[in-house]
Amino acid sequence: MRHLPRLRGAVSARLCCSSPTPIRTAAVAAVATTSSSTNTQFLQRRTLSTSVVDSGTVEVQSPPQGLRPPSKGWQVAVRPDKITDPAYVPAESGLDLEEVGGLDDWWENPANYGVGKEWVKFGRTEKVTDPAVVEVAVYRALVEALIAEKEVEDDVARDILLSSGWGPAALTTAAAETKLVIGPHKALSFDLRKSNAMVAALEKYKLIPEKIEIQETTLAEETEGKLEPEVTEEVETAAAVEKEAEVTEDLETVTAAEQEAEAREEVETDATVERETEVTEEVETAAAPEQEAEVEEEVWTDNVLTSEEAQMTLEGLGHKWKKARLDSAALKFFAAKRIQKLTGHIIPDGKLVVITTADKLIKELVKAPKAKKLAEEIENKQIFQSLPNVRVFPRRVTPIDKEKMVGRWKVIREELERRGLPVIGTANIDNAVERNPISTSDTAAKMTSTLEGHVAGILKHKVGTSRQQERKAWEAELKVLVARLQRASPDVLAGIADQFAVAARDPSWRKVIGESGLLSFFLNSIPVSDVDSLWSHPLNKQALRLIANACVDNNENRNVVVASGKLTDTIMMFLSDDKLVPFAIITILNACVEFSPAQLQVSNAALSQVLIDLVSGERLESCETHLSKIMTILEMLTNHESEFKICYPRTPASLLALAIGKHYDADAETFLSICTAALAYLTRRDLQISFIQNGNFELLEEAFFQSYTRFDIADIDTETADQLKQVHNTFVHLFADITDIPNFSNFYPFDDSKEVETLISWLGYARHPQLQIAACLALGNIGRSDEATISLLPRVEEGLTRILVRSIPSQKPIPSSSVPPTLQLTHAALGFVKNLAVPAVNKPALGGGLLGSVLPRLWESFGRSQPSMQFAAVSLARLLLVGCRENVKLICAVEPVVDNDDGVEGMGEASQEGARSSHRRTKLESLYKSAVSGVNEEPTKLEAARAVVSAVCRVLAQDPSILGDSGVVEEFYNTHSDVIKASFTTMLMQTKWPSVRSDAITVLALMANQYPEGSNMALKVVEDTSSGEGVLKALVRAVTGEEGLVGEYLDTTFNKVEEIEEEQGEKETKEVTELVQGLGLEPQQADTQAQKQPERMVKVDRENALVLMAMLLGKFKEELSPARRRLVEAALEKGGELVVKDRAAEGEKSSQV
Repeated sequence: MRHLPRLRGAVSARLCCSSPTPIRTAAVAAVATTSSSTNTQFLQRRTLSTSVVDSGTVEVQSPPQGLRPPSKGWQVAVRPDKITDPAYVPAESGLDLEEVGGLDDWWENPANYGVGKEWVKFGRTEKVTDPAVVEVAVYRALVEALIAEKEVEDDVARDILLSSGWGPAALTTAAAETKLVIGPHKALSFDLRKSNAMVAALEKYKLIPEKIEIQETTLAEETEGKLEPEVTEEVETAAAVEKEAEVTEDLETVTAAEQEAEAREEVETDATVERETEVTEEVETAAAPEQEAEVEEEVWTDNVLTSEEAQMTLEGLGHKWKKARLDSAALKFFAAKRIQKLTGHIIPDGKLVVITTADKLIKELVKAPKAKKLAEEIENKQIFQSLPNVRVFPRRVTPIDKEKMVGRWKVIREELERRGLPVIGTANIDNAVERNPISTSDTAAKMTSTLEGHVAGILKHKVGTSRQQERKAWEAELKVLVARLQRASPDVLAGIADQFAVAARDPSWRKVIGESGLLSFFLNSIPVSDVDSLWSHPLNKQALRLIANACVDNNENRNVVVASGKLTDTIMMFLSDDKLVPFAIITILNACVEFSPAQLQVSNAALSQVLIDLVSGERLESCETHLSKIMTILEMLTNHESEFKICYPRTPASLLALAIGKHYDADAETFLSICTAALAYLTRRDLQISFIQNGNFELLEEAFFQSYTRFDIADIDTETADQLKQVHNTFVHLFADITDIPNFSNFYPFDDSKEVETLISWLGYARHPQLQIAACLALGNIGRSDEATISLLPRVEEGLTRILVRSIPSQKPIPSSSVPPTLQLTHAALGFVKNLAVPAVNKPALGGGLLGSVLPRLWESFGRSQPSMQFAAVSLARLLLVGCRENVKLICAVEPVVDNDDGVEGMGEASQEGARSSHRRTKLESLYKSAVSGVNEEPTKLEAARAVVSAVCRVLAQDPSILGDSGVVEEFYNTHSDVIKASFTTMLMQTKWPSVRSDAITVLALMANQYPEGSNMALKVVEDTSSGEGVLKALVRAVTGEEGLVGEYLDTTFNKVEEIEEEQGEKETKEVTELVQGLGLEPQQADTQAQKQPERMVKVDRENALVLMAMLLGKFKEELSPARRRLVEAALEKGGELVVKDRAAEGEKSSQV
């Protein structure tokens, strides 16, 4: 495992900066850099320790107090009254006295200034400017500051850290317990030695690198056989500082003998000092190599990474740590001091206070230097970018500058040099010099001069203000110029093309440039090769500028470009030159915008392949600033069907990889343009199939996810935000389309696929509803088989239930952190649940969680405000009820409610209270009443009727015991009589869906076969007159194929009922009943094949209706009115005859076969 090369010492993460003045401690030998010297060459092993400093074991010497001259012993002069010398005269002042000793020469002596005595700056002298290096330094400083802020609680220890510059001298043996190293695969790892608590703190602040390997070792295991202890004994300064000798004896006690003794002692002392000084110099000389090694180690500790090393380190760190919140003032202070030490950057306190994340801290350090001039500031801020006619120069614009702007200076300079005239200034020429006659060699220069003058004269005209006559004359002059340009050299043409390119910015010039033939001339004048580089001649660039400007909003000029063939032959060829790529891209874009012929021409020339190779290869840097324009071109090419046959199948994958790739950090606008182009290609079905076959679905998921998490919506302007919403909607539709491919699950299995798990995880992103919508639509398409839905249900049930619960409108204020889902999300979730509800094994689990409170509240709350949502909720409830006894029992369970309707009015007070407390209703009743009361009630009402009839009544007809004994069933039919009758009426009277009507007849026949509860309810349905005999008419039509019998019996014979003879009626009833029984008819359900064949459906409905009428006639003959009984008998007789004929026809048909 290779250690980080940037760490020049085995130091603690918070103590990794060396002190300006090394401070030795007893722990240096345990944690300092381990080295082995061979010919004074050090092989050092560097690590970054993140261990905690044990402040109790730190021994620190006092730092040096600065330069101080050595103190000397002083001799006190003899008092004047004690002097016996008669020649002694006391001095009046010190002006004439001789100065003895002192420090005059001490300050000038170089020997008094050595290592450790000079002043050393705290931070680096030169600031680190490389962004990657600064970013790594910030990470390093945060890790160290976290340890200093969390673990060093002793104020004394913190003072030592700050005063020492966080050098290795403050460490102890226990401090080197956790190290941050880098492995052979460029992945960071933590080597733990009893530091799990510290790693937990680092994880809290997101400072653990993404590419991390945790390995636990002990200090003894690492040091055994690898580390050599370094001798760190302190070299005691034997004679560095002399003890000050002070003479405190009073002169009054000093005798002459003592003075002589003192004089002898002074001589001996001087000799001793001289000898000790020599010994000290020898000791310092011997210690010099060690000091140099220590100084070298200190300097190595402060070294920073190279740019390549920093980039390699950042790959291991990832991006999560940049979002760490710096909520501690002490943490930010420690980090700021450490950053100053590592990089030289000083963060002002005012800016340090407002920094809240590591990302903002990096942005504060990595920013462009402040402009030195006003012109630079204006250029950096692009203040006048919207004003093409305004330019700001950093200095005074001279006539030479003006000539350079129009491309004439080069010609002028050559002419001045040829004539021997000064290029700048007047030199020694004061008077005018007569020009020599023009020779043959001057012909070319003369022609160039006249040609440029001709161009200058033409460009003075203002096309938009010229009168018609002058305009024609001027256009003729321009055509003459085009003829003269045929003989001009490429260098001259480059300057002229530049001038006309500037002129073409004016819309009035573009038409003239095309009609005069100037555009065609420059199209034919390129390409021009050069000696130095193939296409480096300036004419190529200037011609491209002219063509691009002339094509803006001018279809005539675009047509000229397309007709010349240069758009594909030459301009696309210029894409191979990095210097011409920007000009070629702009030219192609201007020629293709809103001009289909140009788009089709470059598409057939495989421009998309050239552009994809350009942006996905090593040449990306040459077009990086024009990526948005390239994506616009690709998006335009998708308007043509031929493009999808010519482009690379990998085109959408390459674009999505570019958008999410780490090698190119796109801004929001560029990111969206790349995604838009990729999604435009993915609208094609064959490209979608190729996309999933090559395993690129993960790219689509990552791009969609980054569109939410990569950019802060608060930092995006309104136009970009609107574009982002459009891209999100396109992503959602695309997820639905791609997952709708029939063999999608073959490439991404629903039970073992990372891509499917990603979709499932999106169900929990409540703050990103479009992610949830895409997940619901995609998973709904994946779950189109029973096997898939059974596997998906336990993994998605919780997420879907949360979405539907949050969709229920609430009367209470909703907190900002719990925003309800959008209607689109609610509809997508309901659709996904409907797919999950198809298998019978899934229905009990879903019904238990949704039919209890979620769906009833949804269909009630969406009744009048959102009819489509109510329809979806009712349809889901019907699907959960079909064939599921558990769910039918749940929705039929009664629950007490307080009814405030007008039905209890008119009673006494006591009676009203009793009626309210005793009234009970079911969720089935709530379902139907909510559907009927909706705004768009017809579709929803029919769906609710199907839930009542096809689901609940069918199950009860087949197994009424699910509700209890017969009394409970009879009570259910009685309390829901109105709902059931209305549901059957709705289904039987509609004519749009024959299968729905057939289903109602079948269920009614099954109920009539169940005596007495079901048959009584069937009789009520048949006799219901609220719809104007609609049910009876539907049954008669199903049996006989017409409704004439209803009018014949109910309208004409109704008044003659009393005249009917009872005996004759009984006889006919018996005969008809026996006829139907002889046919052996039983209620039957139309299968799928029968539903697809109208003739077969008619036969099934006839037989079921005959069974129903026969059972009602046999069991309730007395309850039926005479007119209805006669009608039923007549229908049975005619229907039986039709059944006999049908069977006879089928028999003949089978015999013929």
